[in-house]
Amino acid sequence: LFTCASNDERVHLCIGNHDYHYMLMGYQRYSGFNSRFAWTYRSIFKEYDALLNIAYFFEKDGKMYLCSHAGVTNTFLKNLDIDIYQMNLYWDEHREEFGHKRGNPFGDNVYQSPLWIRPNSLIADALPGFTQIVGHTWHDIPTRYEIPHDKDNCIWVICGEDEENYAIF
Repeated sequence: LFTCASNDERVHLCIGNHDYHYMLMGYQRYSGFNSRFAWTYRSIFKEYDALLNIAYFFEKDGKMYLCSHAGVTNTFLKNLDIDIYQMNLYWDEHREEFGHKRGNPFGDNVYQSPLWIRPNSLIADALPGFTQIVGHTWHDIPTRYEIPHDKDNCIWVICGEDEENYAIF
């Protein structure tokens, strides 16, 4: 993946929660942490750090799209006092702010970061003006969710094994 992203401007890599615990070694550990290979993973992430972002934005056919691991809420941005377009820069200087927040152990609350939030909370407080494309929460097929407070946009969850069903454009 890193080679593809290095050589092809069409490939964009978004950080996920299972990458995060290697990037901030010792800060927080989550399920799936592999202590045997932790320092190897950390060095790989450090080497390719410039290729990794919290979010990727693009416009297609007059619509704005936001790709991230789990999604972005109004509450998360408001708590950081930043605008969506500042999030990747904020990540560079304040990575600890993107860790798992206390409360729901599964990340199902609106103040979770784009690494943790679950679809129910994302739908309730999704950032308006974007169709969000996320992974993080397993679905057998790509799943489209309506955003009650933003009828022009939706949320696509695309995390599963059925590759032939994962083309949404």
